[in-house]
Amino acid sequence: MKRRSLSIFQITLLLIVTSCIAACASAPTEAPETVSENENPELQQNTSDGPEADFSNPAILQDPQLVEVRRKIVEGGLSLIGKSKLVVHGKTYSNDCTGVVLASYAFGNIDLSLSFPKYSGNGVRRMFFSLSEENLLYKVEYPVAGDVIFWDNTYDANGNGLVDDEFTHVGLVVDVAADGLISYLHHHYRLGPVVEYMNLLLPDSDFDDSGRRINSALRMRGLGGDIGTNAAQVFKIFGQGWRLPPTIE
Repeated sequence: MKRRSLSIFQITLLLIVTSCIAACASAPTEAPETVSENENPELQQNTSDGPEADFSNPAILQDPQLVEVRRKIVEGGLSLIGKSKLVVHGKTYSNDCTGVVLASYAFGNIDLSLSFPKYSGNGVRRMFFSLSEENLLYKVEYPVAGDVIFWDNTYDANGNGLVDDEFTHVGLVVDVAADGLISYLHHHYRLGPVVEYMNLLLPDSDFDDSGRRINSALRMRGLGGDIGTNAAQVFKIFGQGWRLPPTIE
Protein backbone atom coordinates (compact mmCIF):
# COMPACT_ATOMS: atom_id res chain seq x y z
CA MET A 1 0.00 0.00 0.00
CA LYS A 2 1.27 3.48 -0.86
CA ARG A 3 1.83 5.72 2.15
CA ARG A 4 0.46 9.22 1.93
CA SER A 5 2.98 11.94 2.83
CA LEU A 6 2.10 15.12 4.70
CA SER A 7 2.21 18.40 2.84
CA ILE A 8 4.42 21.25 4.02
CA PHE A 9 1.30 23.13 5.16
CA GLN A 10 0.10 20.17 7.25
CA ILE A 11 3.51 19.74 8.86
CA THR A 12 3.69 23.47 9.68
CA LEU A 13 0.20 23.47 11.17
CA LEU A 14 1.03 20.41 13.27
CA LEU A 15 4.14 22.10 14.66
CA ILE A 16 2.20 25.26 15.54
CA VAL A 17 -0.51 23.27 17.33
CA THR A 18 2.12 21.37 19.29
CA SER A 19 3.81 24.63 20.30
CA CYS A 20 0.53 26.17 21.46
CA ILE A 21 -0.39 23.13 23.51
CA ALA A 22 2.98 23.20 25.23
CA ALA A 23 2.71 26.95 25.81
CA CYS A 24 -0.54 26.88 27.80
CA ALA A 25 -0.59 23.47 29.41
CA SER A 26 1.59 24.37 32.37
CA ALA A 27 0.74 23.13 35.84
CA PRO A 28 2.61 22.79 39.14
CA THR A 29 5.31 20.15 39.16
CA GLU A 30 3.78 18.55 42.26
CA ALA A 31 0.84 16.21 41.75
CA PRO A 32 -1.27 16.54 44.94
CA GLU A 33 -4.74 15.12 45.34
CA THR A 34 -7.03 17.45 43.43
CA VAL A 35 -10.61 18.56 43.92
CA SER A 36 -12.34 19.65 40.72
CA GLU A 37 -15.14 22.21 40.62
CA ASN A 38 -17.55 19.39 39.76
CA GLU A 39 -16.68 17.62 42.99
CA ASN A 40 -17.12 20.82 45.00
CA PRO A 41 -20.24 22.72 43.84
CA GLU A 42 -19.36 25.71 46.03
CA LEU A 43 -16.42 26.42 43.70
CA GLN A 44 -18.34 26.39 40.41
CA GLN A 45 -17.68 29.37 38.16
CA ASN A 46 -18.43 32.08 40.71
CA THR A 47 -18.73 35.15 38.53
CA SER A 48 -20.67 38.37 38.61
CA ASP A 49 -21.15 41.47 36.56
CA GLY A 50 -23.63 43.10 38.91
CA PRO A 51 -23.16 45.86 41.49
CA GLU A 52 -22.99 43.30 44.31
CA ALA A 53 -19.60 42.20 43.04
CA ASP A 54 -18.17 45.63 43.92
CA PHE A 55 -15.66 45.45 41.05
CA SER A 56 -15.91 49.14 40.13
CA ASN A 57 -16.00 50.56 43.65
CA PRO A 58 -13.79 53.71 43.58
CA ALA A 59 -12.73 53.03 47.16
CA ILE A 60 -11.14 49.79 45.98
CA LEU A 61 -9.85 50.95 42.60
CA GLN A 62 -8.29 54.09 44.11
CA ASP A 63 -7.00 52.55 47.32
CA PRO A 64 -3.32 53.67 47.44
CA GLN A 65 -2.03 50.25 48.50
CA LEU A 66 -3.92 48.41 45.75
CA VAL A 67 -2.95 51.01 43.16
CA GLU A 68 0.69 50.40 44.08
CA VAL A 69 0.21 46.63 43.83
CA ARG A 70 -1.30 46.97 40.36
CA ARG A 71 1.53 49.29 39.31
CA LYS A 72 4.14 46.76 40.40
CA ILE A 73 2.34 43.92 38.62
CA VAL A 74 2.03 45.84 35.35
CA GLU A 75 5.51 47.36 35.36
CA GLY A 76 7.04 44.06 36.39
CA GLY A 77 5.11 42.22 33.72
CA LEU A 78 6.23 44.64 31.03
CA SER A 79 9.84 44.07 32.06
CA LEU A 80 9.42 40.43 30.96
CA ILE A 81 8.81 41.31 27.31
CA GLY A 82 11.15 39.39 25.03
CA LYS A 83 12.76 37.41 27.84
CA SER A 84 13.38 33.69 27.47
CA LYS A 85 13.85 33.15 31.20
CA LEU A 86 11.37 34.49 33.75
CA VAL A 87 12.93 35.02 37.18
CA VAL A 88 11.25 37.10 39.90
CA HIS A 89 12.50 37.32 43.49
CA GLY A 90 14.85 34.43 42.80
CA LYS A 91 12.12 32.08 41.54
CA THR A 92 12.02 30.85 37.95
CA TYR A 93 8.65 30.65 36.21
CA SER A 94 7.80 28.65 33.13
CA ASN A 95 7.94 30.70 29.96
CA ASP A 96 4.38 30.03 28.87
CA CYS A 97 1.07 31.85 29.26
CA THR A 98 0.48 30.81 32.87
CA GLY A 99 4.09 31.48 33.83
CA VAL A 100 4.01 35.03 32.42
CA VAL A 101 0.98 35.93 34.55
CA LEU A 102 2.34 34.21 37.68
CA ALA A 103 5.68 36.00 37.26
CA SER A 104 3.99 39.36 36.70
CA TYR A 105 1.93 38.97 39.86
CA ALA A 106 5.04 37.95 41.81
CA PHE A 107 6.31 41.51 41.29
CA GLY A 108 3.30 42.57 43.38
CA ASN A 109 4.16 39.87 45.97
CA ILE A 110 1.04 37.86 45.11
CA ASP A 111 1.25 34.12 44.47
CA LEU A 112 -1.65 33.26 42.18
CA SER A 113 -0.73 29.57 42.32
CA LEU A 114 -1.42 29.05 46.04
CA SER A 115 -4.73 27.28 45.40
CA PHE A 116 -3.58 25.35 42.33
CA PRO A 117 -3.29 22.03 44.26
CA LYS A 118 -7.07 22.07 44.78
CA TYR A 119 -7.81 21.79 41.08
CA SER A 120 -7.04 19.54 38.16
CA GLY A 121 -6.09 20.49 34.62
CA ASN A 122 -3.66 22.97 33.14
CA GLY A 123 -2.37 26.17 34.74
CA VAL A 124 -5.01 28.35 33.07
CA ARG A 125 -7.83 26.26 34.47
CA ARG A 126 -6.31 26.20 37.95
CA MET A 127 -5.85 29.96 37.92
CA PHE A 128 -9.45 30.45 36.79
CA PHE A 129 -10.91 28.41 39.63
CA SER A 130 -8.49 29.91 42.16
CA LEU A 131 -9.94 33.36 41.37
CA SER A 132 -13.48 31.97 41.16
CA GLU A 133 -13.07 30.64 44.69
CA GLU A 134 -12.46 34.22 45.87
CA ASN A 135 -15.32 35.69 43.78
CA LEU A 136 -12.85 37.73 41.73
CA LEU A 137 -14.06 36.91 38.21
CA TYR A 138 -16.12 39.47 36.30
CA LYS A 139 -17.19 40.50 32.81
CA VAL A 140 -16.91 44.12 31.70
CA GLU A 141 -15.86 45.99 28.57
CA TYR A 142 -13.47 48.22 30.53
CA PRO A 143 -11.26 46.21 32.90
CA VAL A 144 -8.42 47.76 34.90
CA ALA A 145 -4.67 47.42 34.50
CA GLY A 146 -3.50 44.43 36.50
CA ASP A 147 -6.53 42.27 35.75
CA VAL A 148 -6.04 38.72 34.54
CA ILE A 149 -7.65 37.83 31.18
CA PHE A 150 -8.91 34.35 30.32
CA TRP A 151 -9.65 33.03 26.83
CA ASP A 152 -11.25 29.86 25.50
CA ASN A 153 -10.77 28.07 22.19
CA THR A 154 -7.46 29.65 21.20
CA TYR A 155 -6.46 26.21 19.88
CA ASP A 156 -7.94 22.73 19.65
CA ALA A 157 -6.70 21.54 23.02
CA ASN A 158 -8.48 18.19 23.03
CA GLY A 159 -7.88 17.50 19.34
CA ASN A 160 -11.49 16.67 18.49
CA GLY A 161 -11.95 19.39 15.87
CA LEU A 162 -14.82 21.03 17.80
CA VAL A 163 -15.14 24.47 19.38
CA ASP A 164 -15.28 23.16 22.95
CA ASP A 165 -11.90 24.00 24.47
CA GLU A 166 -12.10 25.98 27.71
CA PHE A 167 -9.18 27.54 29.59
CA THR A 168 -6.70 27.58 26.72
CA HIS A 169 -4.95 30.93 27.30
CA VAL A 170 -4.37 33.62 29.91
CA GLY A 171 -2.83 37.09 29.92
CA LEU A 172 -2.52 40.34 31.86
CA VAL A 173 -4.20 43.71 31.24
CA VAL A 174 -1.50 46.39 31.16
CA ASP A 175 -3.48 49.39 29.87
CA VAL A 176 -7.06 50.39 29.05
CA ALA A 177 -7.84 53.36 26.80
CA ALA A 178 -11.00 55.48 26.76
CA ASP A 179 -11.97 54.05 23.36
CA GLY A 180 -11.98 50.53 24.80
CA LEU A 181 -8.58 49.45 23.51
CA ILE A 182 -7.09 46.96 25.96
CA SER A 183 -3.35 46.35 25.84
CA TYR A 184 -2.48 42.97 27.29
CA LEU A 185 0.70 41.06 28.05
CA HIS A 186 0.73 37.37 27.16
CA HIS A 187 2.98 34.58 25.98
CA HIS A 188 3.18 34.37 22.20
CA TYR A 189 4.02 30.83 21.10
CA ARG A 190 6.84 32.09 18.86
CA LEU A 191 7.94 35.44 20.37
CA GLY A 192 7.56 34.80 24.09
CA PRO A 193 6.12 37.58 26.31
CA VAL A 194 4.64 40.34 24.14
CA VAL A 195 1.96 43.06 24.34
CA GLU A 196 -1.01 42.78 21.99
CA TYR A 197 -4.52 44.24 21.78
CA MET A 198 -8.21 43.59 22.35
CA ASN A 199 -11.30 45.79 22.08
CA LEU A 200 -14.52 44.30 23.42
CA LEU A 201 -16.54 47.21 22.02
CA LEU A 202 -15.56 46.17 18.46
CA PRO A 203 -15.11 42.39 18.62
CA ASP A 204 -15.59 41.83 14.90
CA SER A 205 -12.94 44.34 13.77
CA ASP A 206 -9.23 43.59 13.67
CA PHE A 207 -8.36 47.20 12.74
CA ASP A 208 -10.02 50.58 13.25
CA ASP A 209 -10.73 53.09 10.47
CA SER A 210 -7.19 54.46 10.66
CA GLY A 211 -5.65 51.03 10.19
CA ARG A 212 -4.57 50.68 13.82
CA ARG A 213 -4.68 47.16 15.22
CA ILE A 214 -7.44 46.88 17.84
CA ASN A 215 -7.87 43.11 18.06
CA SER A 216 -4.87 40.81 17.75
CA ALA A 217 -5.15 37.33 16.28
CA LEU A 218 -5.33 34.73 19.03
CA ARG A 219 -7.18 31.66 17.74
CA MET A 220 -5.22 29.76 15.13
CA ARG A 221 -6.69 30.12 11.67
CA GLY A 222 -7.89 27.02 9.90
CA LEU A 223 -9.33 25.33 12.99
CA GLY A 224 -12.92 25.68 11.84
CA GLY A 225 -15.96 26.89 13.72
CA ASP A 226 -17.66 30.26 13.44
CA ILE A 227 -16.34 31.98 16.58
CA GLY A 228 -13.70 34.12 14.89
CA THR A 229 -9.99 34.28 15.54
CA ASN A 230 -9.22 37.56 17.32
CA ALA A 231 -8.76 38.18 21.05
CA ALA A 232 -12.20 39.72 21.59
CA GLN A 233 -13.97 36.88 19.82
CA VAL A 234 -12.49 34.19 22.07
CA PHE A 235 -12.48 36.25 25.28
CA LYS A 236 -13.87 34.50 28.36
CA ILE A 237 -13.64 36.69 31.46
CA PHE A 238 -11.44 38.96 33.64
CA GLY A 239 -10.16 38.36 37.16
CA GLN A 240 -9.03 40.85 39.81
CA GLY A 241 -6.26 38.78 41.32
CA TRP A 242 -4.56 41.97 42.57
CA ARG A 243 -7.14 42.11 45.37
CA LEU A 244 -5.64 39.01 46.96
CA PRO A 245 -3.40 39.52 50.00
CA PRO A 246 0.37 39.46 49.39
CA THR A 247 1.94 36.11 50.21
CA ILE A 248 5.44 36.45 48.75
CA GLU A 249 8.06 37.92 51.04
